Amino acid sequence: MGVALAALVWGSVTGVADVAPGRAAPPAPSASPAPPTCSPPSSGYGAAIRRYVPFHNRYGELIAVDLYLPTDAAGSTLTDAGCQFPVVLESSPYRDWETPQPTKVTEDARRSWWVRRGYVYAFADVPGTGGSDGTWCLFCEHEQWSGFDVVEALGTMPGSNGNVGMIGGSYPGINSLLVAQRQPPHLKAVIAAQFFVDPYSDLYFVGGMRRLLDSTVLGVAFTGLAKWTGQYQAPTSAEEFQRFTDVWTSRAKAPPPSFASIQDDHPIRDDWYEERTVRPEQITVPAYLLGGWNDIFDRATWGVYERLSSAVKVLRQGPFTHVSIYTPPVAWPCASHDSDFCGAPMFDRFLKGDATPDYQAMVATPVKYYVQPSGATPAAPYVEGAAKPATTPWTMALGPPGKTAATHWDPSVGVTSGQWFLRGSVGGAQPPYDYYLGFDSPADQRIEEGKELSVASPPLAHDVTVVGGGSLSLLAASSGTDADVVVRLVDEYPAGDKVFPAGYAYLVTNGWLRASHRSGQDATHIAPLQPGLPTRLDVEVWPAGYRFLAGHRIRVDIAAADVPRFAPLSSPFDLTIDLGASSVTLPTVSSP
Repeated sequence: MGVALAALVWGSVTGVADVAPGRAAPPAPSASPAPPTCSPPSSGYGAAIRRYVPFHNRYGELIAVDLYLPTDAAGSTLTDAGCQFPVVLESSPYRDWETPQPTKVTEDARRSWWVRRGYVYAFADVPGTGGSDGTWCLFCEHEQWSGFDVVEALGTMPGSNGNVGMIGGSYPGINSLLVAQRQPPHLKAVIAAQFFVDPYSDLYFVGGMRRLLDSTVLGVAFTGLAKWTGQYQAPTSAEEFQRFTDVWTSRAKAPPPSFASIQDDHPIRDDWYEERTVRPEQITVPAYLLGGWNDIFDRATWGVYERLSSAVKVLRQGPFTHVSIYTPPVAWPCASHDSDFCGAPMFDRFLKGDATPDYQAMVATPVKYYVQPSGATPAAPYVEGAAKPATTPWTMALGPPGKTAATHWDPSVGVTSGQWFLRGSVGGAQPPYDYYLGFDSPADQRIEEGKELSVASPPLAHDVTVVGGGSLSLLAASSGTDADVVVRLVDEYPAGDKVFPAGYAYLVTNGWLRASHRSGQDATHIAPLQPGLPTRLDVEVWPAGYRFLAGHRIRVDIAAADVPRFAPLSSPFDLTIDLGASSVTLPTVSSP
């Protein structure tokens, strides 16, 4: 179905249709033209851009695609001369955010980087965004099947060698995986960075706690993007002018999208989230994954690797946040990071058929992860291997048997927890930039010590390296029918430290749980607490790659809120914890 549909799609774009049954084919030309010279010029291919090339999906919607095409030394487009290239596809709603209609190829450096290396780069507006028809539905099945159709059309269009790879970070990365699980025949590999797998637990309700600031910002931004973006290129013909007018008119008349009310409309895990969940077991094409320990989706990227059914899969986990305004000087595991997330050798192998030395090195060490030692940046931070490291549990009881302590509802707690987009990415978020202030909030956890329950280990006798996610197990009783538990794993510097002589408390990672969601996220599992009854609460501690140095303490801070990142419970409560029956467990490895 995919190939036949792709032929129909491309035919609708070009006006070229299959010969009707029973009708004679046109006569062959009397002489064959000279074969084109498809090899790259000495300086590499140039790039020509064709904006808003119209494709159609199975729903009859026009999907606008920008094509970045290789050119020869004279500037002639080689696909027009019969040359064929693999296609890299980015499917996204972010045309206007990322590249607001550049007029020069040099302004599209990331995409022209691929073209210079012998690829066609395609940027497709998802339905209802940019120049595409339809209604934007945020990762829904309609959008997934539309992506399937675009892959198949690109795989059969003139100038394509039949091999398509999907690429992207955040939205286009998620889109790549959702399309890949539909298994379009012409999709040969994916490069996905900083993505969610489950939109409920990875994004909107983490551990059942409702995201506040970040989801609000996204909801408002997505609503505006759906309503007030369209085809921006100035029309140069009557047909283009009509299309330009139609797109903007349809957006102006469309009813307001509901992105800002998703959490109100879907407060528990339901079919809306199921439809948008990545199912890694259904992804069989080679996959390259990149995640960041400081990214809000680090749990998803770190945890999905083993679940992929791909025979070839690669994982790179670095010290990245979602918007990396600042990254340490050696944060990336390769030199070409801005264009390919360090995954180009994967596409070279499966889209071009070139098993380069870089590809051989990539598959020889399919897992590489960055270990940050107490805020510093070493010269060679990545640890590499054939799989994730074997770990040994490091467990610390929170107190002696019989001892209790309490946390109290306080919606002012959370100022030092960092924000989604920027945590760890700018000065102020990592030592030694400053003590308290940073673009993304104060980094020093000592600011809120009086509002939290803090339990620290003795000074470490040797380095302790944590790689992966841990857990906090509490035996606790709430004064109300629910409670929020926020965990912060902290590196407590000793007084007299060279950088921070007065000490420092660096946030390594977090965990979150709304107690009523302790057994699950859907309606059949969510249950209130019985006030005063001790109940086991297991809180997931999100993954980290971090080395606690000898002399430092591993500290666990437990709070009853994390504002403004998460909405606090509306009813006050006290949470009394049996420290002797509670513990934290972290996965540790031998320090490399």
